[in-house]
Parts: sequence; C-alpha cells; structure tokens
Amino acid sequence: MTGPAAGANTTDATDGPEDGPAGLRARLERTGYLVDEGLAIACFLALRLHRPLFCEGDADVGRTALAPALADVLDQRLRTENLLKPPGVAETIDWAEALDALGATELDAELAFTTLGSVLKYREDADRARSLDLSAVLAARGV
Repeated sequence: MTGPAAGANTTDATDGPEDGPAGLRARLERTGYLVDEGLAIACFLALRLHRPLFCEGDADVGRTALAPALADVLDQRLRTENLLKPPGVAETIDWAEALDALGATELDAELAFTTLGSVLKYREDADRARSLDLSAVLAARGV
C-alpha cells in the first residue's frame, strides 16, 4: 500500500520553524513578546502540525499579543476578522417596542443612547456605541 493511511497526519517534518522551540522562543522575544518554555513548545508544535493554538488565562497576560508576535516572527500578514455581530431581529423588535413605549416618533442621538440596552446585550458593546458620535451615525443613515 502506498501513501498515508486514511486519517494519518500528513504534515511534512520540515514545516514550521526550523530552529525548534528554543529558536522560536528567542525570535518571539526579539519582537518584545516574552514567552516561557511551555508556550514556546506549544506554539512550535501548533505551527509544525498546522493546528490551531487555543490560549486561555487571566486578563492582561498577553494572549492577544501572541498572534501579531508570531506573525512578525514568521514574516506573515496577520489576518483579522470583524467578529462583531449586528443586532438580530429579536433585538430590533425589542428596540422598536421600547421606542414605541416611550412614544418616540423620531430617533435622535439622545434617544438612541437611552435605549441602547434593549439592543445591545453586552456592556462592552454599549460602551463602544456610546463612544461613537451617534448624531453623525444617524445623519449618515438619513435618520
């Protein structure tokens, strides 16, 4: 029988960083990202095996900063995705009902600020919306 067995790992041993976990650690540290031996090994294996690396831990330990540091070390462009989800139908209906209950006939920035809680589920989303110039956003939408 020739070729890999079904489901076998077909990763080439030359894929990923060539200088091993210690070399990857040194290269990450040159970018300013301090990494311990365990994380360097995990990163090395994820790269070598073409597998995702899931990071967890306390706030402000550097999980988010790892991706740009690895991209820099590997001379790769970091791909970003906008993962913000716009309000769905249920949230929109809730907002319309809140506006109706307030007797609103027009939407202005003040009313939008007042009723954000019926549309946005998370405080971070509401804080981000409050940081916007809602008057300009509404004007751009013809409201």
